[in-house]
Amino acid sequence: MKSFLNALALPVVLLGCALILSPTAAAQETLAERKLCDEASEDPKSMLACLKALNTRISAIEDEPDSVDAPDDTDEKITKLEDELRQARAEIDNLKVQVEAAGGGGGGAAASGTITAPFTVVDASGAIIFAVTGTAGDVKVTAGGDDNGVVLTASAANTGVLAVNGERSIQTNVSTNLTAMTIKDPGQGDVGLGHIGNGFSGVLYRSKDGGDIFKLGGENGKGAALRMFDAGKPTITATSEGGDSKIVVGTDDKRVALSVNADNSAVSAVNGDNAVNTFAGSGLTAVTVTDQSKAKLGLGFIGNGFSGLVYKQSDESEVFNLGLQEGKGAALRLFASGKTVAAIGSNMAESGAGAVFIGNGSSNGVAISSDSAANGSINIFKGGPGAAIELRGIDTVIALFENGTPLASLIKSPKSNGGNLVLNAPTGDGVVDAGAASGGGGNVCVTRHNGKLTCLGVGLPGMGGG
Repeated sequence: MKSFLNALALPVVLLGCALILSPTAAAQETLAERKLCDEASEDPKSMLACLKALNTRISAIEDEPDSVDAPDDTDEKITKLEDELRQARAEIDNLKVQVEAAGGGGGGAAASGTITAPFTVVDASGAIIFAVTGTAGDVKVTAGGDDNGVVLTASAANTGVLAVNGERSIQTNVSTNLTAMTIKDPGQGDVGLGHIGNGFSGVLYRSKDGGDIFKLGGENGKGAALRMFDAGKPTITATSEGGDSKIVVGTDDKRVALSVNADNSAVSAVNGDNAVNTFAGSGLTAVTVTDQSKAKLGLGFIGNGFSGLVYKQSDESEVFNLGLQEGKGAALRLFASGKTVAAIGSNMAESGAGAVFIGNGSSNGVAISSDSAANGSINIFKGGPGAAIELRGIDTVIALFENGTPLASLIKSPKSNGGNLVLNAPTGDGVVDAGAASGGGGNVCVTRHNGKLTCLGVGLPGMGGG
């Protein structure tokens, strides 16, 4: 550009001479180019157009025939043209400075200068190289075209860079609610990185249809999360917040989940209404299985002092359990309406022995037990706390009771290896005692209503001798 501008000096001198020889047509046309140059003082593109127009005009004047008759005021016009030539040289120097300040120099050091926006730089064909618009607080710089270029913006609300190549682009933004980079590809989708908005910070990948595919980052300042999507639904989710970590694979109705926190570690598998859950924690270490009827089977240290196997209905009422209940020993317990109706297990009254209880949940109907020496007993109840019939192996006893009062008993005779029958009055007092005698035969003693005892037997009063 410098060599081009310097080359204009001689044509400008020729232009002055031409004005002397052809003062009318040449001067009028040259004034049009000068006006163009005056209007181009702040536009590099127009500056170049001005210089080209002057060069073209000088060439045209050089081709015109010389005038043979010089007017009488030639000296005065020469002096005036010399002044205008000096002014033209000064204007050319000024244009050189402005063009070089705008990047139009020919390879030498750029001269200092100022260009006022907006302005545009074009190539020889007029295509835009770059353009600057806006003000100091809201600037936009564009390099290239709409389909292949770079746009830089800087304002109080947003600062960013956009690079475009066809339908592909990379954009960075720094604003009050967004600090992020976005990568767009029509065949692949969009990738966002940074503080993207809506409380999310991290990496976001979306399909070309706009649906989420992948997210990795923090949400609302509540820890880290990884989410993978299929058809808009999360299929893999991993989160960590405040010591609570969780991984979920699948959707709501079909999933496998792993969770860990300060109190509990758990794994669950869900398929519709069917589920298997495992827990390991301070209050619960167990496996639970749930079917489509919402019934639940649990195995482990289930809580509330129970360890073993539990089956519950959908309303959480127990059907049976098999295990150790704190304070009650180990047993199989059957329930109805939430109450124990049958149980078989260890005998809490006798270490190393067992017991069976059958009832209605409020009272026992039958109780069968054994001691550590394998002496068994059977108690049959009649809707009350005391047994109605009692069978004891240790004393070979069969006893009848009414509201706890003994009515009759059949035991081994204390006087022989035979049997002994005792019948009691309603008060529980014995009134008949019959049994095998030690020397053979038998004895019967009856207490009459007057309290007198009458006995029948060998060698007893009332029987006579012999």
